[in-house]
Amino acid sequence: MATTGESRRPNSTGQPPLVKTSSQDAARKVSMELNSSSKPMSPDDKTKKRNIHVTAKYNRKQMRLRLNIEEWMDGQLRILYECEEDEDYPVEIDIDALLEEGEGLNRYKFVADIISDVRKPKETFIKELLQKIEVL
Repeated sequence: MATTGESRRPNSTGQPPLVKTSSQDAARKVSMELNSSSKPMSPDDKTKKRNIHVTAKYNRKQMRLRLNIEEWMDGQLRILYECEEDEDYPVEIDIDALLEEGEGLNRYKFVADIISDVRKPKETFIKELLQKIEVL
């Protein structure tokens, strides 16, 4: 049985094909043609490529911290608004906007205004949130 892409049907001359090709051979040929026709990278291109990777590695820790804060905040807002896992709560707290608010009391008022319709005590949530975003 033909499992690698070769054909057992006779060609137009009635003879079985002499050259067996597989999809891997075709992909390898295309890959070699692409590699041979491409021009070598200039030193500037290598530097740009290297800087992209450095930036991605640099931001990984910061992005992980931000994600952890957002997940914590999501859980706390679900508790405050008494929402189920599949329900959405009616507010959204933008961490970037919160960071731009300045320090201390301004940030506290910013969050308090957003979640003003919560019936449960919210002071603990706001204080913990402000402590967590200090690392950003």
